[in-house]
Amino acid sequence: MLQTTLYDAKARLSALVEEVSQTGQEILITRHGKPIVRLAPLQPVSWAPIWDAPERLRPKLCEDPTIPTLIDGFPVSDDDPV
Repeated sequence: MLQTTLYDAKARLSALVEEVSQTGQEILITRHGKPIVRLAPLQPVSWAPIWDAPERLRPKLCEDPTIPTLIDGFPVSDDDPV
């Protein structure tokens, strides 16, 4: 895991985000030598659990309002701007 200071992360945030999204490697951000936050890539949500369900359960699962809608593999709610 890569490590950087908060001061450096603030100055290079866009580059760090791009690096994490491209490599998938996490970056640990520290303040005064102590870890405070981890910058990590999002993991896409898999539809496999729904589509692997028995046929009789699929309509119920797909109509369940607690299952988020997916855009580009990531969950969104009705409150999120599209």
